[in-house]
Amino acid sequence: MPVSKIVSVCALLLFSSSILLPDVAHAQGQTPAPVQDMAFMRAGQYLYIQGGDFSVNTTQKSLASQLFALDLSTSWSVSSPPWKALADGPPARSFYGVSTPDNQTLITFMVQPPATYNMAKYDVQQNTWQLSPVTNNDTSSYGIRPVVDPNTGLIYFAGVNNMDIFNPQTNVWTYNSIPPSILTSKYFAGAVYNVARKTIMHLGGYNYGIAGSFESTAYISEYSPSTITYSTLITTGDPPSPRADHCMAVSEDGGIVVVFGGRLSPTLPKFTGTFYILDVATKVWKQGTALTPRIYMACVIVGNQFVAWGGFDGNETITGPPIVFDLTLNQWVSTYTAPSYYPTSTKPGSNSSSSPTGSTDSGSSNSSTPPAGSKTSSFGAIIGGVVGGIALFALVGVTFYYKGRKNERLRNEALTQSRMINEAERVNEVERTNNKQPKTPKSSHLETNHSSDAAPLQYQDAINSAGRSPRSPAMITTPGGPQEYPAAGRSPQCIFNDDIPLIESSSTRRNPQNSDMSYDQQEYHS
Repeated sequence: MPVSKIVSVCALLLFSSSILLPDVAHAQGQTPAPVQDMAFMRAGQYLYIQGGDFSVNTTQKSLASQLFALDLSTSWSVSSPPWKALADGPPARSFYGVSTPDNQTLITFMVQPPATYNMAKYDVQQNTWQLSPVTNNDTSSYGIRPVVDPNTGLIYFAGVNNMDIFNPQTNVWTYNSIPPSILTSKYFAGAVYNVARKTIMHLGGYNYGIAGSFESTAYISEYSPSTITYSTLITTGDPPSPRADHCMAVSEDGGIVVVFGGRLSPTLPKFTGTFYILDVATKVWKQGTALTPRIYMACVIVGNQFVAWGGFDGNETITGPPIVFDLTLNQWVSTYTAPSYYPTSTKPGSNSSSSPTGSTDSGSSNSSTPPAGSKTSSFGAIIGGVVGGIALFALVGVTFYYKGRKNERLRNEALTQSRMINEAERVNEVERTNNKQPKTPKSSHLETNHSSDAAPLQYQDAINSAGRSPRSPAMITTPGGPQEYPAAGRSPQCIFNDDIPLIESSSTRRNPQNSDMSYDQQEYHS
């Protein structure tokens, strides 16, 4: 088997294994780098987080471009959540994301004042990003959270002057004016779509145009996309205090709204980890168990559980696994339990007709479409074992190949030496025959060196030549260094004599300049 073919096979194996490495790594467990102020969105059975920054002592240290998906269709301990690494997106912070109702596209919006959004679309099935700016005729502002209407797929921004409505299919904006004194505290507020009420809910945030101020109370403003009307949801119980930079999530059936953490002062570094639950049917607020302060986090409600990850505690980025609050038990728990509408037999890549049609804070429905490249951990392990076995087989084949080449070289050398000895003996026999015949004194040079010791001298010359003792160092040629023989890791010495040529196969001598033994290993992204 030619060396070039062996190395080509090895290259193919290495490239194939690089494609499978993301899934093998997923089987071993992947976790995103800790970040805050990231974009997040729910699409089907996954919570996606993208971008964000890492801070220590309130100083930003790094900006992330990572995209990870957390599987919500299977149960897991908070110490070992099933994250899945996907293709990196744009590096950004303080931006927001949504998913389309079919769960096939994620869209992030990064404001570029005064009137442009840097929009990025992620194709869930292809695991690819497409970047494009979109211009908004309304004044753009940081801290405006977009919300998707799952019935139409339109994306709503409570803009500075209007309700800005974006069609992701056509990239066209339309506008509805916001009445005075409505949605004034909407910057860095919470916003969700409630499928039961068919409204977009906002709570908290900064007052626009009034530097460093909150409203005196926190309340839920509602906007109906179908009727283009605004209203305030009247509630009772123990409501949250005014805040910004909190996380707000709604259950899939629209029956529960959660507000967690946030910034309690518009001017002072005062943060909270308080937890509030609204029963939408009764319109009553109650408190859950508070944790340490947290802002800039990702969160979602799945079934009867609230899941949050990442964020900032007032001093540095929060590290560690997701946290889970059981809304039935009214307490924080150490295990996430997948809802019953996710069948235990459901595998990534399958669709389940039992999945609910409710929406989350991004307004997406909850089907079971997986991220691109998703495989079960056992499948990844099996594929890794197969690739490892093939690679080992190829290595053994290379070893036997070079051992066979060595044996062939030794056989050729022995054959050459035998031929040289036979030739020397034949010459000696001729000389002995000539010595027995009468000498003719016509040419005096025929009388020179025809003694009985001539044969041993010729025999010794043949032995030296066969033993690779060249007459001139210039006759020694080396076809290449170890880089030309990556499988063997060494450089065979090919020594040639002008009188006695070495017999070798054509594949042994190669031009290093035309070597086909090197290759570039390509990178693959999942």
